[in-house]
Amino acid sequence: MSSYAGSLQYTARVKRNGDIVVRILGLAALICLSSISSIASAQNAADLVGTLRVTFQPMSAGGVLQGCSYVFQTVVQDYAYKGGELTLLDGSITYWTNDSSAGIGLKLGVGNNDASGKMVFNPPADAFIKTAHGSTARSARVQNASETPGYTMYSIGLDKQTSEVLKDMLDEVPFQVGFNRKKGGMDVYGSVDPQVAGSVKAGSGLQRRRSKEAPQAFLNCMDELLNASRKPSR
Repeated sequence: MSSYAGSLQYTARVKRNGDIVVRILGLAALICLSSISSIASAQNAADLVGTLRVTFQPMSAGGVLQGCSYVFQTVVQDYAYKGGELTLLDGSITYWTNDSSAGIGLKLGVGNNDASGKMVFNPPADAFIKTAHGSTARSARVQNASETPGYTMYSIGLDKQTSEVLKDMLDEVPFQVGFNRKKGGMDVYGSVDPQVAGSVKAGSGLQRRRSKEAPQAFLNCMDELLNASRKPSR
């Protein structure tokens, strides 16, 4: 295992042993992707900007854990390409590993309402993850079309920058997903707050439900995954 993965393991263990899990009980209906325009018509569009929800999802093959994912939805106002139109970023970020390699996977679709009000997703020309201490923007990566229409997938190699990104993601604080709609074009940034478990309409605005459940599950998954990668193969 690389030194990058080793430093991640230490960070994961410290965080897991030092934090108390806070669970918010109760169910809240998640905002529908296609309802952004109807809500925006009833309030200031800027009030919608931000994370709608983040959930945790493990990735396994043959019953063996191989990855830890954040699945997210966040709203931005795209002034670079859409004159400030509300835009939905829908995707996932995964740390994955197998017997021979490890890396980060980023899946992203960029959604806007068409003339009929239907949400339509288009793949970004480029996308990356940015945290307080790192960015994947200059890291080696392979871009592929997703099996989901309107989305793009990126396989990003581990290096010093991506290691810093992963360590920052273990701190349970917001990070950013950046994208552009054409190669070399202006970047648009969306904030992803892993402690936002869901959003519901509340009068003329949105109420965001906060919980540490997803970041704690991500942390535990990373710890398990990195511990497994250190065990000698039989």
